[in-house]
Order: sequence, then C-alpha cells, then structure tokens
Amino acid sequence: MLDLETIFNLKHGDVLHIDHPVRSTCQRWRVTGKVQRWKRDLERFRVPLKHGLYDYGALLPGDERRCHLESECTATGGA
Repeated sequence: MLDLETIFNLKHGDVLHIDHPVRSTCQRWRVTGKVQRWKRDLERFRVPLKHGLYDYGALLPGDERRCHLESECTATGGA
C-alpha cells in the first residue's frame, strides 16, 4: 500500500507492483511521466504508467491500496 508522500515522490522510471485480483502474483508497472497534482484538491493525483510493450494506464486515487514499490514486494511468483 502506498501513502500520498510516496506517490508524490515517484519519478520517471520507478517500478510499482500492482496486486493481481485473482492470482497471488504482482504485475510490474513502470512510471512513464511526472506525477500530476491538483491545486484545489491536494489529495488528487494521476501517475502515468506502462506495463509491457503496449499497455498504458494510470494510478489514480483509490488504486494505491493495491500497489507497492518493487523493493517492498513479498509475492512469491513474480510477474
């Protein structure tokens, strides 16, 4: 689980693991840009991500419960 401080300090190239909903493995996502923040809502953010060759996505508020840094991964089967 990521906290807001960790999310706001993410940089291009950092790797996140997102828990798979069915299997006990993690998907590896890489940060591909700058963390976007909003002035009027300080807890709102958007982190652009990439998985594999063609899959793009974003980390949004509410998704941080399923994510953790690659260095904190404890899943037994890598992805």
